[in-house]
Amino acid sequence: MVIGLDGVVDGQAQVTVSDAGPGIPHRVRARLFTRFAAGDKVVGGAPSSGLGLWIVRSLVTGYGGTVRHRNLDPQGSEFEIRLPLADGVPGPVTRSTSSWQRSAAAP
Repeated sequence: MVIGLDGVVDGQAQVTVSDAGPGIPHRVRARLFTRFAAGDKVVGGAPSSGLGLWIVRSLVTGYGGTVRHRNLDPQGSEFEIRLPLADGVPGPVTRSTSSWQRSAAAP
């Protein structure tokens, strides 16, 4: 799994989460973010409840953001989360190898 802080895109903070797993079955994609939209796979030894992505979407949209999914070729998935920046935040937070730092706001 790879989690990326992509910075600010169209005035929103963007985070992507991707993996190289088997991907999301086509028959599940249309209802992916709905409650109980579980695939056939067993996660961590227990059947999936199908609530995880519904909870993610509920939280993200509750804060005025969006979440999208796309399948990666030849396998895997990527989820893109965008959240609006808080008022008064001077710029995006970036991570260097030594510490977290705040960069100047882009015009």
